[in-house]
Order: sequence, then structure tokens, then C-alpha cells
Amino acid sequence: LAMVAATWQVLHHMQVAVLILFATRELGLSAGMIGVVYMAGGLGCVLAAASAEKLSARLGIGAVIVLGLSLTALAWQVFGLAGGGPRTAAVVLGVAMLIFDFGAVLYGINYLALRQAITPDRLLGRMTATMRFMTVAAAPLGSLAGGALATGIGLRGTLLTIGGLGILLVVGTVLWSP
Repeated sequence: LAMVAATWQVLHHMQVAVLILFATRELGLSAGMIGVVYMAGGLGCVLAAASAEKLSARLGIGAVIVLGLSLTALAWQVFGLAGGGPRTAAVVLGVAMLIFDFGAVLYGINYLALRQAITPDRLLGRMTATMRFMTVAAAPLGSLAGGALATGIGLRGTLLTIGGLGILLVVGTVLWSP
């Protein structure tokens, strides 16, 4: 769980470092359009929070964790594939942001629930502090890597690379997890 969460945080912060630049510089989105894109992401968060319990009961917590990770990887790919005029690009990014945030919240709820369920009560505080450190400490490395990669291969190439790495994270999670 720690390795998956830390890797996901690195990838997410790589994306955070370049997505706004990509949306403004390459897609020509205005601040208002970007706001609408992020609003769609908020809708994804609400939908995931409302459906997480039912999905977990139906599919199982492990499957829903993988589903959430898969949706975020898919959205990273769609971010990099967005194009067309500003309105079309805003719609594509909005749908991708809805998918991303739905997947991220679905993953987060189930990951945290599993983590707490398998940890003895006397160790919850230490486990939580350790996991927060491991995952949050990795995040700035992702921002640096995203910026460096974008300088080398461009904003779109960076988003597509993040998506590809996200897919590898999902495959690795499935292969190396019970």
C-alpha cells in the first residue's frame, strides 16, 4: 500500500505541475474554462463519495482500489490526448477531470479503509504518521520530475508519459498484491 500510494503521489504531482500550463499554452483555455474543468472534477469527487460503499460491497475493496487507480491512469492519458479548439478541449479535459477525481476518491476511500482495517488499534497513530510521511514526502519529487520532463519532452508528452506510468502502476499493483 505504501509503495502504491507514494508512486501515485509522484505521478499525481507530476501532472499537477504541468496540466495548467498545458491547458493555457497548448489548448488555449481561459481561466474560466479551467475553472469549469475543475468543477467537473468536483462532481467526480461527490459521485465517488456517494458510490464508494456500494461499489466496495459489490466488487470488493481490492478490486475497487484497482478500479480507482485505473481510472486515474486513464484520465492522465486523456489529459495528454486532449486537443481541438478551446471549447472541445475544455469538454475533453472536464470529462477527464471528472474521471480522474472519481477514480482518485474511490481509490483514496478504499485504500484508507483497508489500511486502517488491517492495522492493530495500538499502531494506528504510528502507521498513519509513517504513511503520511512516505506519501507526502514523495509528492515534491513528482513536481520536480514533471517540470524537468516537460522541459525535455514537452507538456503533452509529459502527460502521456504520466498516463503510461500510471498504467504500469496498475499492472504492478495487480501483479504484486494479494
